[in-house]
Order: sequence, then structure tokens, then C-alpha cells
Amino acid sequence: MLRMKTNTDEYRLERVEDVLHVLDLVECQNTVIGIPGKLKGISGGEFRRLTFASVVLTNPSLLLIDEPTSG
Repeated sequence: MLRMKTNTDEYRLERVEDVLHVLDLVECQNTVIGIPGKLKGISGGEFRRLTFASVVLTNPSLLLIDEPTSG
């Protein structure tokens, strides 16, 4: 939410909720991301979607994606 360039907190919260729903991240929104080998957190697929979501929230004017769900 800090990287979003809007003035109102209401819009920021609404936008975050929308992206969570679209990318199917609602169930893991309060889950620790995790530390490889030490602390289990979200799955690999959820991690990739989270990375994509953090970029989408900033409303980039151009977004190039090359196989975002592959290793």
C-alpha cells in the first residue's frame, strides 16, 4: 500500500482487496511469506502471484511479463 500513488486510504484498501480476489490470494493474506528451509509459509504459486500483485498495485504504464508462473 505504501508504493501506491493515491491520496485516499479507502481507495488503497479497495484496490488491495480487488487484487487479492482477482489473483486468488484471499486465503493467504494473513500468512507469513516464510523463510526457505526454516519457516514454512505460502506456497510457491502463491509467492509468484504475490510478486505479480505487488507490481500490479502500482499501476505501471507498461508491464512486460514472461511466463510469470514458470520457474
